[in-house]
Amino acid sequence: AQTPAAAPAACAEMPVAPANMPDGAKANGDALNKYNQAFLAFANSAKAVLDCRRLEIEGFTKQQGDIKARDAALVPEFNAIVTRFNAIGAHLRAEADRYNAKADGKPIPGGPSISPTAPAATPALPTSCPALPAQPTIPNGATATGPQMTAANAAYATYTPHMQANIACRKKEIDDNQASLTALKAKADPVIVAYNGLIGDFNAKSDAWVAEVNEYTARVEAKTKKR
Repeated sequence: AQTPAAAPAACAEMPVAPANMPDGAKANGDALNKYNQAFLAFANSAKAVLDCRRLEIEGFTKQQGDIKARDAALVPEFNAIVTRFNAIGAHLRAEADRYNAKADGKPIPGGPSISPTAPAATPALPTSCPALPAQPTIPNGATATGPQMTAANAAYATYTPHMQANIACRKKEIDDNQASLTALKAKADPVIVAYNGLIGDFNAKSDAWVAEVNEYTARVEAKTKKR
């Protein structure tokens, strides 16, 4: 028989089954009735403890689901923000190349303007990170003046460290979320193992008692038929 495991703080200890289970092949009815009363009291207490532990496991499962759902939203949003940041840098570099080609008297590559970077969407998730900085306005390098390009470069230089800090903050949110899931799993796994062990032990004791009762019943019925 398994030794009852230490209960979580929220649940009572698993009760100990009554000792000296009668042998259905030999015991009389009084002995079985007396033991049955003790076993029913044990079973009721055990079921209450098992229900408590089951609810605790369900709580772990819900927390894990919530963390996984947040992770499923955080990661795509983070990737979209990084992609947008990279696109803005690429857009500015392309317009600077067009401006430099114009200043050098070379043919202007492409059409009248490169596709502008779309504004970043408002993040859908609550976050402790700073708000995303405003995207710099990037001029058309084919028509921009020198001061306009200088201003765009300055705006991008100001924008970049704020955006990098925001991305780092959001990356930490994802890492922290993953760490929470790992910690929760480490806490839940032994509780689940203990619960399964206690369920198995309780069922084994119940089955053993039912077998003894059935054996006693069969013995009594056999005697009755002989009369």
